[in-house]
Amino acid sequence: MTSKKKSLILNTGWMTFQQIISLLISFIIGPISARFLQPENYGLLSYGNTIVVLLSALALLGINSVLVRELIANPMKTKELLGTAFALRLTASIVCFFISIICVVILQPDNKLLWIIVAIQATVLLFQVYDVFVAWFQTQLKMKYVSIALIIVKLVTALWQIVILSFHTSVVFFAMTSSIGSFIGCILIYYFFRKSNTHFKWTFSQAKYLLGKSYHFIVSNLAVVIYMQIDKIMIAEMLNYSSAGVYEVATNLATIWQFIPIAIIDSARTVVLEKKSENNDEYYKYLKMSMNLITILCVLICLVFVFGGSYIVYLLYGEEYVDAAPSLKILVWATMISMLGCVRSIWILGDELGKYDKYFTVSAAILNVILNYILIYKMGIIGAAVSTLISYFYEVFIAPLLFKETRKFIPLYISSFKELPNILKVLKKDK
Repeated sequence: MTSKKKSLILNTGWMTFQQIISLLISFIIGPISARFLQPENYGLLSYGNTIVVLLSALALLGINSVLVRELIANPMKTKELLGTAFALRLTASIVCFFISIICVVILQPDNKLLWIIVAIQATVLLFQVYDVFVAWFQTQLKMKYVSIALIIVKLVTALWQIVILSFHTSVVFFAMTSSIGSFIGCILIYYFFRKSNTHFKWTFSQAKYLLGKSYHFIVSNLAVVIYMQIDKIMIAEMLNYSSAGVYEVATNLATIWQFIPIAIIDSARTVVLEKKSENNDEYYKYLKMSMNLITILCVLICLVFVFGGSYIVYLLYGEEYVDAAPSLKILVWATMISMLGCVRSIWILGDELGKYDKYFTVSAAILNVILNYILIYKMGIIGAAVSTLISYFYEVFIAPLLFKETRKFIPLYISSFKELPNILKVLKKDK
């Protein structure tokens, strides 16, 4: 086994291990917290968190994907790339922090409790600039250090939740959980990064270059988050906070397993993009194998939720949340399509087709809002789940057909199934 493949497997292994630890803790603490809070307060937290997530997409500035590619292609410019990306991200995060507070005051002018919750949750935006360091660890295939930091974060936040549950505190203290975790994660990841003796340097020319390369992703990332998250706000506005809380349970369970394909995709991204510069045939071969592997893995996991979803919801969250099961069985398929979209993003990045991505996601976001408005009134939270599934399918498989340059994704994906026999061969290949 080559050194590169060994690093890839270890990298994926650490990321998967970290996510398994997070999953186990979430399976224990998450349902207990939801039961304690009841759907009403759980819906309040969901509403506030959705606003923060929407603004975080803007705060990202679309830089992360571009940064990974640039760090791989131009290792001699690492100092300038990291320093400039950090400064841009921090500035955007500060602006988005204040925007999030303004948004909740406009949307819910009489709900001062929600104002407080969002103000606390929005501090996450300030601490998540550590994504810049994560990009560097990703290109170096050293996600071990990020994984260790995130495991510590999960353990600390779990302890925090146990304490506040023991003292029967208000929902405000639960809102602090993600902020505490992001703060600790930022400190730990920066500590590991500093040990590499890699320094920062801001340059205006690099800022102009990064923004020029990433502005397509700013629009597309924001649109993605809108059609992934807007249903939660619309449910709260059109129905009530309790329905939003029940739907939050469905979305949590529908996405709780996605760490497995994401770990594979994040690790494969570096290898696939490196193949692009070395050998175009090998690039497409590895890309197709990634698509095929993710498809098979996701289908198997989705079937578990389809046949056992009702039991899983009742067992973990209790009778108050049983209405989440029908939505869960729909949303897991949306999650699968979302993961295929993540694999497609490697192809979009490698073939420099990022300018089309914003058209896919913006049109999908518009479609999702329209469908939500129609179907939530007619079908309740199940309508929101159906809207999400249709929007995801449109964005990943239908929207690329609108442009000549991106139409080849469909035959590319279909042909990926021919690569199934090669997956095990590549993994078992000797030096």
